[in-house]
Amino acid sequence: MKLATSPGVSVTLRVGGVALEEYDDPEESFGDHPIKRVKYVEAVPGAKFDIHFQSIRDQLGGMDPDEVNLRIYMDGKKAASRVLRARSAPAYHTHVDCIRREMKGEFFQEKFAFAELSTSLNPADFKSLGEIQVTCTFVRRTGPSRAGYRGDKAVFAASNGNESLPEKVLKGRAISSKVSLSAIEPLGYAPMAAQTMRPYGDEPFATYIFRYRSRGDLQIENVIPRPPSPVPLELRDPNSLTLAEGRELLLRNREKEAEQARIKNEHVNIKKEKRDLAAFETDDNDDELTITGASQPSKRARMSTDSAVEIVDLTDD
Repeated sequence: MKLATSPGVSVTLRVGGVALEEYDDPEESFGDHPIKRVKYVEAVPGAKFDIHFQSIRDQLGGMDPDEVNLRIYMDGKKAASRVLRARSAPAYHTHVDCIRREMKGEFFQEKFAFAELSTSLNPADFKSLGEIQVTCTFVRRTGPSRAGYRGDKAVFAASNGNESLPEKVLKGRAISSKVSLSAIEPLGYAPMAAQTMRPYGDEPFATYIFRYRSRGDLQIENVIPRPPSPVPLELRDPNSLTLAEGRELLLRNREKEAEQARIKNEHVNIKKEKRDLAAFETDDNDDELTITGASQPSKRARMSTDSAVEIVDLTDD
């Protein structure tokens, strides 16, 4: 990360010696803070990281006697401080990867690492949760380095309690990671303390803020795009399907056809039951008895051959 006001200085977060990819803050306005910049980076739980500082002497600014005091803050708490001889080479670089401690005359280190956030000791500790801030201030030595270095002030400490993290502390931010410290181990050398003064006051000439998030959190906060939804197999080009996808699609189609047949059969059975019920109700209500009288036989008259006798035929036609 670089600032337009300090082009000769670059500060990055690295994992395994490789700088993490930086993403712009969607809400940052560069004009409001010309000596401060914010970038998002992806935090992978368990990965150790360092803060890498690089400068070009001719573009550093300040005066020849000035050196750079690098201060590092983790989640709003001071973690480490280093005085850098940034003018000792045309292109100077160094890194800070640990907190140094002095105990009973021996020096130890605890390296920076990312971890999953699950606990909190104090909600007030999370005002700057998810941020690593690095400030650069010009200082000038007032005397030689002296022995008796007491290590970094143990202000920052990884939270290891079992208290639950209140949701209100996050204030809508998607944060599931934290900075942790590795197991304590011997440092291997005795650091020295620099005697300095600040010729231009306490205000840093550059501030770099890294907001570390898991990949999922970066997507939730719209820093990086969400992965596109997969195209349903039914809408895919059949020629693009793998053998497994083709089998899956065939199985889905068979299940769909079986379900449609089951629904159709149920519909037919329901209609038949309704029709049978209607016929039963009609027969049951037909309880009137109708008696129909016999029809009167038709009468046909015919003349007898005997002219004196008339014969009437009473049989039916």
